[in-house]
Amino acid sequence: MQSDKVPVEDSWRTEFAYDGQTRRVGIVESVRGDSGWTIQSQAVP
Repeated sequence: MQSDKVPVEDSWRTEFAYDGQTRRVGIVESVRGDSGWTIQSQAVP
C-alpha cells in the first residue's frame, strides 16, 4: 500500500470491480509514471 502523497515511480496498482452480487466483473492494472497512473491492461474475467 502506498500514499498518493509520496508517489513511487514504476510501482504497480491492481483494481478490482464487483457487481451487486459480489462477483468480480473487471480487473485494471496500472503503473505509476512521471505524470501519474497509466493503465497497462484491463480484463473481464
